[in-house]
Amino acid sequence: MANWWRVSSRLAVAWVGFATLSTVARAQNAPEVIDGNGWIAIAIIVGLVALVGLMISGAISVSSRDKPDGDGAGFGVLEGIDDDEEDKKK
Repeated sequence: MANWWRVSSRLAVAWVGFATLSTVARAQNAPEVIDGNGWIAIAIIVGLVALVGLMISGAISVSSRDKPDGDGAGFGVLEGIDDDEEDKKK
């Protein structure tokens, strides 16, 4: 019985080794999926980040422009909500 375990464990190790080597060989022979200029990719990413920043700053400026000058409560969607309203009623 000990001989069977030894043989089966060696076969399992050999099978794992073959599977690993064949996977590595396939990966080395595979064509590159992404090709092109890296600087263009960086420029696209920076442009998208700048676009998101401009959209956020635009939304903030629109919400602050619509707020009356005398009211300091709230911001954007929370405009008009004041934590101290309950204290003023008392």
